[in-house]
Amino acid sequence: MIKDIIYNNLSQGLQFGSRWVLNIVLITILDIETYAIFSFVYSLSNILLSLLPFGSSVFLIAEANDSKKGVNLLTESIIVASFLFILVFTVYVGLTPFLNYIKGWAFSGYGIVLSYLLSLNLIVFSYFKGIGNFKKELQANAIFCIALLLFTLYAYLILVKTKNISLFFFVLIGLNFIIFVYSIFSSELKRRIFTSTGVIENSLVRIKEIFVDKVYYGLQEIVTAIYTQAGLLILFYVLDEKTYGYYRALFVVVAPVFMVTVAISQVILKHLKNSSNKIKVFRRIQLYTVVLGVIISIVIFASKKIIFSFIKIENSTVTNSSFYIIIGIVLVRFIFANYEMLLVLLNKQKQRFFVQLIAAIISIISIFVFLPHYGLVGAVSTNGLSYLIVSFGLILISENYLSK
Repeated sequence: MIKDIIYNNLSQGLQFGSRWVLNIVLITILDIETYAIFSFVYSLSNILLSLLPFGSSVFLIAEANDSKKGVNLLTESIIVASFLFILVFTVYVGLTPFLNYIKGWAFSGYGIVLSYLLSLNLIVFSYFKGIGNFKKELQANAIFCIALLLFTLYAYLILVKTKNISLFFFVLIGLNFIIFVYSIFSSELKRRIFTSTGVIENSLVRIKEIFVDKVYYGLQEIVTAIYTQAGLLILFYVLDEKTYGYYRALFVVVAPVFMVTVAISQVILKHLKNSSNKIKVFRRIQLYTVVLGVIISIVIFASKKIIFSFIKIENSTVTNSSFYIIIGIVLVRFIFANYEMLLVLLNKQKQRFFVQLIAAIISIISIFVFLPHYGLVGAVSTNGLSYLIVSFGLILISENYLSK
C-alpha cells in the first residue's frame, strides 16, 4: 500500500504541480484582470470535470478489476462522458449567438473541450488504479509534466505581458489529448477496447441504465463541484476582476496541498476494499493524514510573506484574514478527505450525497449573504463554511457506523 501511495502522490504531484507552476507563471506574466478570465474558464473546466465522468472515477476505483467486466465498465464510462460532452457543447454552440456578450463566454468553449479530455484521462487512470496499476498514471503524468513545464518556461521567457489566453488553452487541450492516446496505445487497452464493439453497441442501448447504476456516484461528484467550484463562476460576475484575480491567486498557491488529500484517499479506497481489518487500517492512515495536514498548515502559515510577495497582493487586515481562513480550509480538508472514501466503501453514497448537497446549497446562498458586506473575506468564507459542513456531516455519519 505504501508503494501505491508514493506512486499516486508522485503522479498527482507531477500532474497538478506542473499546472500549478503554469498558473503561478500566468499570475506573473498576465495582468490580474486577464488572469481572472483565465481562472474563470479553468474553473468551468473543473466543474465539468465533475459532471462529464458522472462519478466514474470513484466508481471505477471501487468496482473495476483486471477482467472483461473491468474493461466493460471503462468503456461504458467513456461513452457516458462523451454523451454528456456532446450535450453540453451543443448547448454552448446553440446559445453562443445570444450570449456571446456575457463576460467570459467567448472563451468558455475552451473550458468545455479541456474538461472532456481531462475527463477521459481521469476515467482511464481510475481504471488502472482500480486494477492496482498506479504506475501507469505516473508514467503518463511524467510526460505531461515535462512538456507543460517546457512550454511554461517558454511562456515565462517569451510571452511576457501577453493577453492571448487562447494559446494556453490550446496547449493544455493538445497535451491532454496526447496523454489520452498514449495511455490507451501503451497498454493492453489498445487491444481490449477496440475489440469490444459489442460492448460499445450494448452500452449505447442501455445508456439510461448505466446512468441509473452510477446515479449517486455522479450526483455526488456534481454537488462536490458545486460547493468547491461553482462559487468560483458566480464570484467572477459578483466581484470586480481585480478582487476575483487575488481570490483565485491565493487558492492557486495552496492548490497542490489539496491534491495530496486526493492522492491519499484514492489509495485508501483501493486498499480498504481488500483489507480484512478495515477499521484498524483506516484509523492508522487517518492519524498520519491529520498529522501531515497540521505540518503543511504550519508551513503555509510560515510562508505568508513569500506568498504575498509573489502574487503581489497587499498586506492588510482583509488579505491576512482571507489567508488564515484558507489555512483553516486546508486543515479541515485533511481531516475529512479519508472519511469520504470510507463512506464509499461502506456503500453510504446516498448519505454522502445529501451531506454535500446541503453544503452546496448553503455555499451558494452564503455568497449573496457575505459578499455585499465582506468582499474578499466573504468570498473565502463561503468556501470555509461549506468545508466545515461537509466535514461535520461525513465524520458524524462515519463515526456513527464505526462505533457499532
